[in-house]
Amino acid sequence: MNGHPIKAYPTLGCCGLDCGLCPRYYTVGGSRCPGCCGPDFFSKHPSCPFITCCVKKKHLEVCAQCDDFPCSRFDPLMADSQDVYDSFVTYGKAMPNLHFIRTHGIEK
Repeated sequence: MNGHPIKAYPTLGCCGLDCGLCPRYYTVGGSRCPGCCGPDFFSKHPSCPFITCCVKKKHLEVCAQCDDFPCSRFDPLMADSQDVYDSFVTYGKAMPNLHFIRTHGIEK
């Protein structure tokens, strides 16, 4: 993997996105996204600030596991998105996902 970190849960983005809801995760071909830190992720997304901090620097799976969560990397509007439906189009469900993980753990 060229020395890049690998996550145990590539369909769960560090930022709280559910990559498993995105059709690009399941597509075949050049537009396929491997999920957060999955195979070839760094060639497609070389400078993700969430991965840089969460995975590369702190060796965590998701930002919810960080003592500094939520931090300034999150848009202030995301903090108000507690009751939003799942969507691969927006970050609407990212913060509720991270709050759930922080409360119940990543295995749930």
